[in-house]
Amino acid sequence: MTPTALALLAFAALAAPSSEPLEVGAQGVFQPRRASPLGTWRLEVAPRRGDFTHVESDLTLVGASGARHALPDVVGTGFLVSELGQVVVTTATHADHVPVHLAVLDRVGRVRYAEELVGLTGPRLSRDGDQVGLRTRGDVRVLDLTTFQVTRHPRLGVFAVGDEGQVAGVPIGTSDVVLSEGGERWRVTLPAPARVLAFDAAGDVWAVTARALYRLRGGTALARFHAPEGSDLRDLYVASERVHLGL
Repeated sequence: MTPTALALLAFAALAAPSSEPLEVGAQGVFQPRRASPLGTWRLEVAPRRGDFTHVESDLTLVGASGARHALPDVVGTGFLVSELGQVVVTTATHADHVPVHLAVLDRVGRVRYAEELVGLTGPRLSRDGDQVGLRTRGDVRVLDLTTFQVTRHPRLGVFAVGDEGQVAGVPIGTSDVVLSEGGERWRVTLPAPARVLAFDAAGDVWAVTARALYRLRGGTALARFHAPEGSDLRDLYVASERVHLGL
């Protein structure tokens, strides 16, 4: 890892360290974490057989207390772990018109929810790990992992999901960021399009453009960091009271 690959910025002196070390790629992009957002669960994946779109793996869900749950022979290519001890599984496809299969498994591997979605990209968990955001070809959907109810929002490019299921996102072709809670609550225009968005524990939205980090609250944007000369910002991860930047 080069010195310019990762910047760790702590905006609170008493911030708790992340339960799992963050890994960053050579381009300043954080690697996917196989752990729930707050660190209650982590997932061990042991691929057994398959190809690009059909991979069978033995999964082990490990709790913070040391409890282990085996989920054998799971078919999927992408995994998210909720704070409720569920595994959200997606499959890759060869073509955009082929639906992506989505399934939510409980701790013993039972399917609690399943759906096929055309054009599914960028599934992501809320900060508190009990909602999952799904961008499809036509909209953004938020699946509540407690009730399995789905809320739909207009299609967005970059987006993030808050603890209450609210969605912050960038309308395609703009440099705006909007907050939606069943309808547009606020909209703010940034100097450049946001590359990544994230909610913090207070419900504020953090946005990274190529040159700056902004904190968005109530439709106003406050610049909190600017990229050093000769570099640009690539990624963002908010955990506890820390804001991690990849550049």
